[in-house]
Amino acid sequence: MKQRITAIGYLFLLLIIAGCSNEQSSSDNSTAIPVSVTEVVLGEIREPITVTGTVYATLDMELASESSGYYRLARNPKTATSYKMGDWVSKAAVIIYLDNPEQENNIKIDSKKLNFETYEREFEKQKSLYDKGGVTLTELKNTEASLINARYDYDNARLLLEKLAVKAPFSGYLVNLPYYTPGTLIASGTTLLGIMNYKNLLMNVNLPDKELNRVKIRQPVLVTNYTLPEDTLAGIVTELAPALDAESRTFKAKITINNPQNVL
Repeated sequence: MKQRITAIGYLFLLLIIAGCSNEQSSSDNSTAIPVSVTEVVLGEIREPITVTGTVYATLDMELASESSGYYRLARNPKTATSYKMGDWVSKAAVIIYLDNPEQENNIKIDSKKLNFETYEREFEKQKSLYDKGGVTLTELKNTEASLINARYDYDNARLLLEKLAVKAPFSGYLVNLPYYTPGTLIASGTTLLGIMNYKNLLMNVNLPDKELNRVKIRQPVLVTNYTLPEDTLAGIVTELAPALDAESRTFKAKITINNPQNVL
């Protein structure tokens, strides 16, 4: 019983001391304290993963001759001079001609075109007669077969002629244009030009294994180059390897980068 009374008295003493302390603190805090107020808004929280890699153009091609012929460099309609390395070329523009009169004569493009047009008219005539009962189905089918063969001959002749002209497969810059003296006989399979369009880029990177569950497809990426520290390009993650490399403990990712002003 004695111990219980002591404990109650001790508790009462603590409450008195605490009350006195609060009164003193209240009297001391009468001085105003300046504060500032900031509006709370939604924002982006970033936890970056920094990696390095090499970028590649999505469109990059070396073109070789598909036929033999005498070299003739075409003229750039924008500059009215012969094409040169560094020029921007449009898709399907002829960059180089390989003149080969003998091959052109053997192709006989004009006669094959005329033959195709003749069979085309004959087939239309036969079809009209068949509808009226003037020819049999066999005669109509024979004419149609002749028309098809004539079309194949004409198409093949055009394809052979197209091999004598080297065209740009897509719009881009001429990044390689070896010099050949005009009139030089070029053999089939000779590298004639390189073309590249780097408005869109690809970048292969290796990421540490701890990030495997954090990096996702279509995740945004910011890209900078050490030579252009103030320029930042936007990209996205387009491909992810689902497995780790056993030795490096990393996984591969592919990033697509938008480079509209050809900064890189």
